[in-house]
Amino acid sequence: MFNKPRERTEEIIPQSLSHPLTGVVFLMVLYLNRGGIKRWLNNIREACRDQMEVYHYRYEQDSDPRLANVAV
Repeated sequence: MFNKPRERTEEIIPQSLSHPLTGVVFLMVLYLNRGGIKRWLNNIREACRDQMEVYHYRYEQDSDPRLANVAV
């Protein structure tokens, strides 16, 4: 009544090689895209640096907001 699916006798890529091949392809994509990854990391670093400069500048101007009312 139910037909069993036929097993493939010939595999294009053997099962034992599929995972290492995936890893090699992943590493190759990373290697070829290293310029874009460096640019992305530099943009993230610059954005974080800008945010920290604003943070430090804001707190240097008013180091202790509790004393602002006392001085006035």
